[in-house]
Amino acid sequence: MAANKSPTRQGYNKLAKELKNLLHNLKNEGIQDYLKGLTPTEITDYSLWKATRNLKRPQQHIPPIRINHNTWARMDKQKATAFAEHLASVFQPLPSQLSVAEEETINNDLNAPHQTALPMKKIRINEVQNVIQYKISPKKAPGYVLITGKILKELSQKGLRAITQIYNAILQN
Repeated sequence: MAANKSPTRQGYNKLAKELKNLLHNLKNEGIQDYLKGLTPTEITDYSLWKATRNLKRPQQHIPPIRINHNTWARMDKQKATAFAEHLASVFQPLPSQLSVAEEETINNDLNAPHQTALPMKKIRINEVQNVIQYKISPKKAPGYVLITGKILKELSQKGLRAITQIYNAILQN
């Protein structure tokens, strides 16, 4: 019985190797044809440089995601939908800390017609100064613009006026 399996296994291995070589050669021919058609001109939108950039960039394979017990998301859109549904089920909003009357007032204001046209109350310099003085810690790390709390606390009156104008311009627009 062992003698019968050996030729079959050898034949299989030989065919698998031939198939692997054929696929490799076919892939190389396809790449060669693609590269022959590339040109670095404005007419072809500089396809040569784009191809080079894509070759240098590592390709990452994202494996399928299990949706249910027996189904898998294989396409990118299916994976995005699966993630969105998962995140929506996991992250629920916190219960409201407002009273019913306050929530009703806010909802009425938001549903009122032309609610964005209501005039906003301008921010005053002393409000900005109080927030900087009492609400911002000088020991905190700087944000995206690299401005620390210590820098804000050292602002002159002119700097406070500029920040106030920026905030009022944001509210106005």
